[in-house]
Amino acid sequence: MKSNNTHDGHRIRMREKLESGNLADLPEHEQLEILLFSVIPRGNTNEIAHELLRKFGSIYGVLSADISSLLEVDGIGARVADFLHNLPAVLGVVMRSKISYETDNKFLLNDINTLKDYLFSLFSDTVSERAYILFLNKGFRLIKFEKISDGSLEQVYIDISKAVRRAILNNAAYVVLTHNHPSGSVMPSDADISSTRELDEALNTVGIGLLDHIIIGGDSYYSFRESRHY
Repeated sequence: MKSNNTHDGHRIRMREKLESGNLADLPEHEQLEILLFSVIPRGNTNEIAHELLRKFGSIYGVLSADISSLLEVDGIGARVADFLHNLPAVLGVVMRSKISYETDNKFLLNDINTLKDYLFSLFSDTVSERAYILFLNKGFRLIKFEKISDGSLEQVYIDISKAVRRAILNNAAYVVLTHNHPSGSVMPSDADISSTRELDEALNTVGIGLLDHIIIGGDSYYSFRESRHY
């Protein structure tokens, strides 16, 4: 009982600290603790938070870890591991919702600033390369986006035939291709350049325009359209 009272008292102090400031001002282990409160109603979240940070190095490391690695930490069960693993995806949803809200759901993706902000949200939950294709109508409004490939930490394969087929099925007038470079460098590889040209040529044969191919890396981006690379 004494142990529970100690933990309860600690949680109360943490919540009071949060109420008097904001989450960003707290040390990283306390930020992680507060995240854990909602899925660990009892127990020593302080110890669990420290153990997670020891194993993964940072909150980013924790949230980008796979579920099996999270489960190796004492005090982390399947429900908590799922919660932590899915938080970055929730961030992406919030980012896209913010863009929609601020534009009254009338955002156009022919403007590079809106486009890159939207694309950053797609990669908030991954540390490996991933490719998406966005389908736009004639007015440059988003019809939908689809993940077309998951890669490794270093490369991703883009299926040109699949991308064109999906563009036709979604009645797209324009397509935006995007993928990320987890290394942080956004300079295109030879494979990126050749696949962009192949996709552009394949789409042209069916009357669909490749509006851009954008590489995301950390807080940076590379636009093939801006660089006149195809």
